[in-house]
Amino acid sequence: MAKEHFCEFNRFYDKIPLILSSPDYVRLKKDDGSIEYIKTFGKHLKLAVRVAGDGKYYARSLYFIETDRVENLVRKGELKALTSR
Repeated sequence: MAKEHFCEFNRFYDKIPLILSSPDYVRLKKDDGSIEYIKTFGKHLKLAVRVAGDGKYYARSLYFIETDRVENLVRKGELKALTSR
């Protein structure tokens, strides 16, 4: 996570508990079982969490995604808004 998205990781690592406890959007990816949490900090920041074989949850990635992508996933019903917009 830190290697692939160094800037986002350094800036938002301490916000992971906030993202997990009060995301603006959430998505369960059926293909790999990961959970995507999206929190808006001016832009949409995505935190992807995956369950490992030992049953533990691991934060896999932390990076910004485009507003168009968020809107498209909401429109398709794949991404659920948890806050009123």
